[in-house]
Amino acid sequence: MTHPWRIAFLLLLLINVIVLAWSRGYLGLRDTGGEPQRLAGQLHPGRLRVTLPGADLTACRALFGLKSTEIQKALVDWKTQVPDAQLETRALNQPARFDVTLSGFENKAAADARVAELKALGITADVRGAAGSLSILIASLPSEADASVRQRELKDKGITTARIVTVPASSETAIEVHGSAAQIARIMTLAAGMGRSGECGSK
Repeated sequence: MTHPWRIAFLLLLLINVIVLAWSRGYLGLRDTGGEPQRLAGQLHPGRLRVTLPGADLTACRALFGLKSTEIQKALVDWKTQVPDAQLETRALNQPARFDVTLSGFENKAAADARVAELKALGITADVRGAAGSLSILIASLPSEADASVRQRELKDKGITTARIVTVPASSETAIEVHGSAAQIARIMTLAAGMGRSGECGSK
């Protein structure tokens, strides 16, 4: 005959084993606080970034051709009116170049016709300038020697009126505007009539 105290002892032992297994998480019922399943489901759980409204600095637009006095005034005015935008200045240094060109065109129609003739010969060219000072740019090269070689090649193809134009080195400072599309649009409105706009990193 089984003694009652022995049954009670076995039940108490069984309860202790169950409690121990539960506390160690062996039964899969306890939240350990570390949430390993949720973390495992994240590709990079440590790389979290909070983006606040107005903090988007992914877009960029640049302004070129501003005078130094205009730049200083613009930086102050624009920062006051669009404080969340990021404004940076960048020095642009352009080395001297040597353009191989054709000139003497009375109107754009005549220049376009000449470009078509050049393209038929396999020569890439573009019309530059405005009415009264139209020219055709065939090549823009870093040295006069390279330009002279290109000029001789053109002469071999029957283009005898090409000339070399030296464009001296130049430098200017551009303002780069980083911010949201709305912030950049606001600054472009403020900059209307000042210089010219373009892509960041270009000229």
